[in-house]
Parts: sequence; structure tokens; C-alpha cells
Amino acid sequence: MPQPAVRSLFLGLLLVVGGCGRSIRGAWKGTCEAGVGVEAFDMPMVLEVQERDGDKVKGGGAFQYKDFPFTGALTGTFDDDALDAEIEGEAGGYTITTRVLLDRFDDELDGICAFEDQGVLYEGEVIFSAFEPGGD
Repeated sequence: MPQPAVRSLFLGLLLVVGGCGRSIRGAWKGTCEAGVGVEAFDMPMVLEVQERDGDKVKGGGAFQYKDFPFTGALTGTFDDDALDAEIEGEAGGYTITTRVLLDRFDDELDGICAFEDQGVLYEGEVIFSAFEPGGD
């Protein structure tokens, strides 16, 4: 039987190692509550994280802006607690890049979203829920 100090050290190491590599893969669904000045609107979004290599993530994403569905590649970083990603969305030859900065809380990603359209910067809050979890 290990000594209490050794057992405490072992349990502490398990907690530290056990927290590493938290999964981000899968599909996430949310709504960006964006706006500028008095103009506010809801922008439905989907993130699909398909690959994770270290802190780098790749996948796809979609968002609905002014009745146009934008889809494209998702790239970014995930450091076990926070996702910083961009979706380069395209609709009918028009491209908008949307950025999200999100903190991970169990099955939710909570943070901010931002994008620029015709020189106007739109920012807002967003909460994503996992609806097709994946594994790392």
C-alpha cells in the first residue's frame, strides 16, 4: 500500500493528466446575437470541428446572414479550455470571415463572435451547444 504522500502525489498527477486533451471534435450549434449601433440581429451558426492536431483544429462551418447561407472552412486553435476559430464563409461568390472566441464549459462553448461586412464590424455574444459530439 503506497504511503499517503505518494498516493496524494499520484492522485494529483492523475487529475492533471486526466484534464489534458479535452475533446472539441464534433458539431456545435448556436446563435450569434450580433449588431452595431441600434442594428441587432440573430445569426444562426454551426461549427463542425473534424480534426485536431495538438492545439490546431480544422473543420467546416456555416452561418446565416441577411437570408444568405454562408458555408466554408473552419480553422483555429483549441487549448483545452478555449476555442479561437474563423469560418471563411462563401455565398454566391461573396465571402465573409466570421471569428469566434469561445470558452468551453462542459457541453457548451460561450463567448463572442465578430465579422465585417462592407467595412462595418459586427460583434456579439454566442453560446454553442454540442449536438453531434465527436471524440479525439
